Amino acid sequence: MSYAVAHRGADGTLRLDQSPSLEEAVARAESLRNSGDESDVRVFKEVKIAVKAYYKVEVVDDDAAPAPTASSAPDAVAPTDMPAPPGAAVLG
Repeated sequence: MSYAVAHRGADGTLRLDQSPSLEEAVARAESLRNSGDESDVRVFKEVKIAVKAYYKVEVVDDDAAPAPTASSAPDAVAPTDMPAPPGAAVLG
């Protein structure tokens, strides 16, 4: 597990220092604040994440009518009457 010490220098530049332990990160934060040259000192903990693939399945209907042209397209699309399953994002 690693930690990051984020701080702003006197010139306003954001800086990040990495520390392998919480004790070292806290010591670095104390040192920066006590020197008086750094402000907005914070310690962040690394968070492990898992990246997973997401597949979207779409039904392709070969018998569907052709898409309307721009001149015959409706101004607004009405939402369906079917509610979204729990946890699903509802768009637009």
